[in-house]
Amino acid sequence: MTELHVLSVGASTPLGLDARQTAFMLRACKGEPRSSPFRGLDGNTLGTMRCHRMDDKVVGYPRYLELAVPALREALDGGSAETARGEPIVLLLSAPNAFEGENERISSHLLTDLAKAANVELDPRSAMVRLGHAGFAALLGRVSMFSGDLRVVVGGVDSYHDPARLRALDEGFRIQSNRSEYGFVPSEGAAFACVRVAAKKQTSAPLATIKFVATAEEPEGDLVHAKALTELLRDPRMPSEVPWVVWDLNHDEQRYREWVFATGRNRHVKTAPAQGTVDQLHRDLGDVGAATGALYLAWVTMALRYGFAQHDAALIVTSSDGPERGIFYVEGESS
Repeated sequence: MTELHVLSVGASTPLGLDARQTAFMLRACKGEPRSSPFRGLDGNTLGTMRCHRMDDKVVGYPRYLELAVPALREALDGGSAETARGEPIVLLLSAPNAFEGENERISSHLLTDLAKAANVELDPRSAMVRLGHAGFAALLGRVSMFSGDLRVVVGGVDSYHDPARLRALDEGFRIQSNRSEYGFVPSEGAAFACVRVAAKKQTSAPLATIKFVATAEEPEGDLVHAKALTELLRDPRMPSEVPWVVWDLNHDEQRYREWVFATGRNRHVKTAPAQGTVDQLHRDLGDVGAATGALYLAWVTMALRYGFAQHDAALIVTSSDGPERGIFYVEGESS
């Protein structure tokens, strides 16, 4: 697999207008759910985490654009990614799984509308996947198979600020509330990274390097045994010890059980406080759905860039509600 050099990142979240502000606010544990305009099945107001800069009346497809456009522009204009402007770009996007009542423009127009708003032309290889949490890792795997000296913009966007979607989650006891102790806090966000697939000569040092990506699927009907995640953590490219893990636990009981099973079979992944650091960003960011992998990469990149990373490399772990699982290993410039 080709290493991927992270040239720049961009982010838009309830914690910040850009990647740096998001990272520092997340580091300071400033996230806090607040009442939404929507009510659950018990009649109580649902708590969510959402962007303060956006009106609560903006829902659905327009909200996706308002989240994604500034993050995409930031990634395109940041650092050594500036030269990507004026050229057709390969844009790869992770979006949420299709849900009942969604705006059909998510599938048909999101990529093209994003490109138009960012004033860029799309390369024919541009694409979108709808796999939930693990979608971003799947896209990184696709990028690593490209050949030549190529810049690619890869990211994710998602928002639970949608009455139909929240109702469906509440009916399934997925939202954290008095009805469901093990539910998650719905959130939203978008993030993008401009990555360079290969370079004959580096003109500037990357912010970070994605050393490898691995994806797998749990056997159908057998999610609880964590077979795929167990095997991913045994990837031969994994270092002998992994002291910093950034994983997408969202307070869901089955996801936690899966992680316990997988790490219990792979002792090199340090999960105890005395052994290493496990960042659980959902506590202050909420569940950001299909934007998870991209936002976690932005967080790790900013932490490495500004000197508050727990270690000089991180393993990012993502698991979709479906069978898809993905990991990727990120090292800092001086690793």
